Amino acid sequence: MARFRFSLQRLLDVKGIRKKQEVVILSSLRKREAELVREMEQLNQKIKDVMDKIFVMERGIFKISDIQQCSHFMEFLGNELSRKERELKELRAEIAEKAEEVKKLYREELVLQKLKDRRYLEFLKEEERKEQKELDEIATILFNRRETF
Repeated sequence: MARFRFSLQRLLDVKGIRKKQEVVILSSLRKREAELVREMEQLNQKIKDVMDKIFVMERGIFKISDIQQCSHFMEFLGNELSRKERELKELRAEIAEKAEEVKKLYREELVLQKLKDRRYLEFLKEEERKEQKELDEIATILFNRRETF
């Protein structure tokens, strides 16, 4: 029996390797997204803490320098939060793009795999046909030998 050989096997292998690489990249992007969300939550908590501190200072005796310091810190935290929000928005766009690319690679690999399966079935049918032809020839030869004796 001959050995099955898929002519597009290299392409299928390359698509599989590329898909795995893209999945790893997508995974790292999602991990970074989770980190950014966590950092933004921490910034929001710091802003809340500063607001609570200002609220407590308003009830008691406070220095103008303390309020200015809190104000500058709030401004810094607000800028940092805005920067993180922009970064998260860009990252989510990149994740969406990468996810679409991974889906495309999955589909391409699936199409190639189905083609390979179909070609393998055709190969098996052809091998079966060849084998049947050989058996028919042997049967014909044996029949002819019996007829001559």
